[in-house]
Amino acid sequence: MLPAGRRIALSYLNDAALDENKWQVQHHMDCCQMVYELPVNSFIMPQSELIQPLTNEHVPQMIELTALTKPGPFFERTIKFGNYFGIFKNEKLVAMAGQRMHPVPYMEVSAVCTHPDHRGHGYAKALMLHVMK
Repeated sequence: MLPAGRRIALSYLNDAALDENKWQVQHHMDCCQMVYELPVNSFIMPQSELIQPLTNEHVPQMIELTALTKPGPFFERTIKFGNYFGIFKNEKLVAMAGQRMHPVPYMEVSAVCTHPDHRGHGYAKALMLHVMK
């Protein structure tokens, strides 16, 4: 069902038994899956006045920030997966987070990252709470 030459990502709990005659691992990445189940409404939303929706015009800055911070795969069209939000300083994107996959009742918080020069201000927390809410 997968067209020739296409790549897919697999997520699994334990080692997957792949037919090496049909599949070739291009990249392996260990991940932790965290699930938050408490209400987000009880949190004070820090830095919320700084949070702005990100659009296609911000993609070059999003690519630059994710290349620097490496939160996981992020490509030019990743923004189409969901809603992404950012914090800017002097018109420069310094932190971002968004939604990617949304298998009901869950939602993936994606691309959480902060430029190294702007860490320690609570931007990642603010963005994650915003996305989760």
